[in-house]
Amino acid sequence: MDHSALFGPKRDQLKPIAFTDVEELTALLAYVRGREDLRARLSPDAKPGRDDLVDRMIEFEATDLPLSILDRARATGTNTDGELLRLYLERERAWLLDPLPVDYVIPLALTALDLDEPLIIDKTTKIEPLDEATQAARAPSPPTISSVPETVVGAAT
Repeated sequence: MDHSALFGPKRDQLKPIAFTDVEELTALLAYVRGREDLRARLSPDAKPGRDDLVDRMIEFEATDLPLSILDRARATGTNTDGELLRLYLERERAWLLDPLPVDYVIPLALTALDLDEPLIIDKTTKIEPLDEATQAARAPSPPTISSVPETVVGAAT
């Protein structure tokens, strides 16, 4: 059973426990709402005039931390303070550390690029030829020898 599914922003048939029913969750929400750095972290693309949406997002993200620890503790049979602390520290790192940078590679098919160095479009966008290793990584895998047709394998994954 997914015990965290019992909690929600308000009490109803599917969520018999409201966040405000649990004193510790109420304190956590007040703490997060009072810290601008955490508010910005939990709602990075907040638009002015959408305070209700931002507050719901913060409420969901903030309560997800302890509720995910509850689920992990139940799934792993964790029952000591030391084990719970270990689970918390794992989640805390994922929750608070700066996100890793991500590079998106979008191939320009059938386009010859005669570039000696990357063409900088703006501070986050550039065009550059793909190196041989990246091109090779994009190639489809060779068919496997299997009694299961590729379409069935593809549908199952």
